Amino acid sequence: MHPFPRSISHGAPLDEVAQAIAATNGLIRFIYVERLGADLYRWSPAHRGGPYPLMRETARYLGVNHHGLVLPFRSLADTGLTVIPADASEPARPPEEWTVLEFESAVPVETVRRLILKNQGPDSDDRPLTPDEIQALYDEMGSVLLDDDAAEILPVPRAPRSS
Repeated sequence: MHPFPRSISHGAPLDEVAQAIAATNGLIRFIYVERLGADLYRWSPAHRGGPYPLMRETARYLGVNHHGLVLPFRSLADTGLTVIPADASEPARPPEEWTVLEFESAVPVETVRRLILKNQGPDSDDRPLTPDEIQALYDEMGSVLLDDDAAEILPVPRAPRSS
């Protein structure tokens, strides 16, 4: 068995999921996060190129040869993204909410946690982020790409890059 974080295949507390996502150190650009209940979340690498690029990117993150890796996968409806599904031995239940986060580099655990809570969760709100909040998040990491309410690419303002 490959060293998957358990939170990829099974529901886990938010802090465990945020730590696992932060530990990817920017090696995975798109990360799918679903909320399974008031206090359970699950995450997966996501890729637009289908199962083979998803497998290669996941192998790179795990530090294993992709030729020896076999991954289950599913397409995320209406997004063009492929993700690793929950463990088949777990009772099937649709997520209450989901989002796809985009990372351009490594980010701190607290930033990941805030992004997940902002986009889903029992304490999420529909209040849009203020320009200052958006800039602060972009300064720390990347962007929120998709969520279950939009199922389309959201406009993503980019922070100016310093030369």
